[in-house]
Amino acid sequence: MILFTAVLSGCGSHTVSNPDTNKQSNSKTDLLDNNTSKAAKKGKAKVTAVPCYSSACAKGRKYLALGNYQYAIAQFREGLRTNPRCADAYMGMGKAHLSLHDRKKAVHAFKSAVALDPRLAEAHAYLAKIYSELEDYENSILSANSAIELNPDKPELYLVRAKASYFVSIFDSKVQSSNMEADLDKAIELDPDCAEAHHSKGILLASQRRVKEAIECFTVAIALKPNVDNYRNRSSAYSYLNMYDAALKDLDQVIKLSPGDPQTYIVRAGIYRQLGQYKDAIENYDKALSIAPRNFNNYAKRAETYLLLKDYAHALKDLSAIVEANPIDDDARRKRGEVYVLMGKYDEALTEFNEAISLYPSSSAALEDRAKLYRKIGEEKKALADETEAKRLKRKPAVKKI
Repeated sequence: MILFTAVLSGCGSHTVSNPDTNKQSNSKTDLLDNNTSKAAKKGKAKVTAVPCYSSACAKGRKYLALGNYQYAIAQFREGLRTNPRCADAYMGMGKAHLSLHDRKKAVHAFKSAVALDPRLAEAHAYLAKIYSELEDYENSILSANSAIELNPDKPELYLVRAKASYFVSIFDSKVQSSNMEADLDKAIELDPDCAEAHHSKGILLASQRRVKEAIECFTVAIALKPNVDNYRNRSSAYSYLNMYDAALKDLDQVIKLSPGDPQTYIVRAGIYRQLGQYKDAIENYDKALSIAPRNFNNYAKRAETYLLLKDYAHALKDLSAIVEANPIDDDARRKRGEVYVLMGKYDEALTEFNEAISLYPSSSAALEDRAKLYRKIGEEKKALADETEAKRLKRKPAVKKI
């Protein structure tokens, strides 16, 4: 099923990138956010900021507008030396650090601005987005709450809060999906042309198995913004409803927009297999492997498809490619043994099953395959021994492969 995977960057809002930063939240930070949110809501936030008249900050804003972020930061720091309570300087520094992909310093700057003036809706909005990108969803919600309380007319804030609420709901069933849907509806009300809002609502509805409604949302999103994510998610929804022709048409659009993505061909191959169009499936696996030739999982899938066509030689070739790349892949060994059985090459099949069991002695599947082979060649005692051991292993807790 479709997951809530879209990046909710908002409708024309600042897009936050993905630098490596510390994702662990700090208890003092959490407390500050919580207190700030409550203060903003009650209208009793204490403002300690001093208005900025610094020429250094003026220069910082100029450099920020020109994209000279390091110079901007230096000027804002100079401004803070003369006025340590300049919330504008911290705001400027936060934007500059964010543009330099340093979220940790950006968060510190925006939090410093909020500490001086909790009424800064823009600072709360930036924090909500950054926390969401850092997967600190609870703090994202708190900051979004404060931003919305102060400025309820920004659709991207409802998008951010909906996304954060979704991920919190995965671990906390008390979070209401109706609240997420209400946030997305509010974002759409404020900006009906926001493709991200329609797309995100589609993902939410799909996760609730309301797939027909999700398709309607994706369709609106495509009309507004015909991009890869919108087509791909609508294709997934169509597939869920077994509307494969429609799903394939959307995947064609995905390929036109992003021809170098092997995953699209894999998905399309899976649909063709579902439809029994195995040769079409093979063609798509071929294309995917031409783009990503080291993805051996796709060799396995193509081998399975060759078996459906009873093309044992090509199935064996794909499985052999996996074994050559990874000689200790017991599953590929076992499957290669199955192909040898179908080809009537029992000695080769027995060698493969023996090797698979040697590599993974807890494999009941390999023991069952060998038992069938033993019975086929008249080794009944060995077949019974393997079947007994396979049953015993199935009753035991599974031993994970390393």
